[in-house]
Amino acid sequence: MTKAELIRKVAKNVGVPDTDAKIFFELFLKRISAVIDVGQSIFVKDFGYFHLIKGTIKKPTFCFADSEVSEE
Repeated sequence: MTKAELIRKVAKNVGVPDTDAKIFFELFLKRISAVIDVGQSIFVKDFGYFHLIKGTIKKPTFCFADSEVSEE
C-alpha cells in the first residue's frame, strides 16, 4: 500500500477531506518515528504494520518530459 492510498483510506474512514488527512498522516508518521527505534514495528488496527527503517527516500529515476510522450 502506498502513502497516497493510506491517506485516502484515513480520509474515508474518518470522513475528512484528503488535504486534512494528509496533514494528519504526516504528523502521525513523525510521531511514530519519534516513538519507535530503527528496526521496530508498530501495528495500527485497520491499517497494518509500520516498520521504521534507516535510510533516505529515493526519488524516482524515471522522468518523462511532455515532448517525449506522444498521444496516439
